Amino acid sequence: MNKIKESQMVDGYLIGRQTEAYDMPKYFRGKSVAWKHGWLNGRDDAFHSPRAYASVLRARADMILNS
Repeated sequence: MNKIKESQMVDGYLIGRQTEAYDMPKYFRGKSVAWKHGWLNGRDDAFHSPRAYASVLRARADMILNS
């Protein structure tokens, strides 16, 4: 597993968890795919509104971390 991507995913999650915006702010759009995935998961948790089944999100995370 890629520790850098894992760290980026966690960082994105923590920021996304604190967001009040549903759409990702433009200044975050240059971030890595791992970071964006984490941000979206954090946002989903903050809004209590998952965008996909957990199995799909885990598969996406695995694909990102192992690419």
